[in-house]
Amino acid sequence: MCVASERNGDPPGHFCLEYPDTLRSVHNLAVALERQGKCHEAEPLYRRAVEGARKLLGHDHPDTHEFEASYRRFLNTALNKRQ
Repeated sequence: MCVASERNGDPPGHFCLEYPDTLRSVHNLAVALERQGKCHEAEPLYRRAVEGARKLLGHDHPDTHEFEASYRRFLNTALNKRQ
């Protein structure tokens, strides 16, 4: 159970981003949703993985760089589809 999440008033089932493995899982879920064409569901998960990695791991951590690169690629792909 995520103590910090409960303190913040997050609803039950809210992803606790206190652990690197959880960040990785959120990122992987975003990738899977994107591949299924569920971009509206994927976008907030990409964003949460990036924000969580920056906060927990720092800006220079390899996972943070990976999550940022994936999110940038996702946003560029989404932008190109709109044009």
